[in-house]
Amino acid sequence: VTSCLAIAIAVGENLSQKFRLKRKFGLTSIRMTVPCQRIIVISDLHISAGKLDDFDSEVETHFVRFLEELGHRGCPVELVINGDFLDFVQAPPYRGPGLQKESKENLPLCFTQTQSKQKLANIYAKHGPTFQALRHFLASNPNNTLLVLPGNHDPDFFWSGVRDNFVQYVSGEDSSIALRTRIHLESAYQPCQCSEVWIEHGQQYDPINSFFVSNSPYWSKKNPPIFSDGYQQRLYACLGDRK
Repeated sequence: VTSCLAIAIAVGENLSQKFRLKRKFGLTSIRMTVPCQRIIVISDLHISAGKLDDFDSEVETHFVRFLEELGHRGCPVELVINGDFLDFVQAPPYRGPGLQKESKENLPLCFTQTQSKQKLANIYAKHGPTFQALRHFLASNPNNTLLVLPGNHDPDFFWSGVRDNFVQYVSGEDSSIALRTRIHLESAYQPCQCSEVWIEHGQQYDPINSFFVSNSPYWSKKNPPIFSDGYQQRLYACLGDRK
């Protein structure tokens, strides 16, 4: 009850609010101070690089302006990017025999951590304004936060090296911004302000884009979609992302 009340009051207000939970909620009179924070959820930007990049200059301009507007709001904002923020599949290098392998169990595999990091570097080089805008959004308010959930086009976030480089690209090595830039390695995210809110990209419900092996989900920090090709670790390639 308190979480739902907190989020209901927090959204749309610029100052911390004090409220009482009355007997109608089954509680005695309790005074609580709730920090305001809006939760903004977006998804499927598919930012990439090269000939297959769908995130053109016009779209990027609008996105940068959107982030500027979020940064100018009076209350803190948690920006949740709910999957497919980046499109590693369509970022170079995207051709060559070294990008596809199989495990000993004949599982289809794709990128190594080194290949994913190169793809991220190419995305960053192409879309510097987007990363700068994210940095400015986080710098505009010390309570602004960024949380990214991987989707079926960016499972590369399960690589620790990709996460580290992404945070560095966004933060510009500002430790405060780095601490407020998070990658959520679970299927769903429930904001601490209101645990009843469920945010999920949804690829696990689609047989074409899901990450299941032998009916077991491989989409979490405990069970990441990473397997060995016999020589090195690679990402599992779901059916929808196979070329």
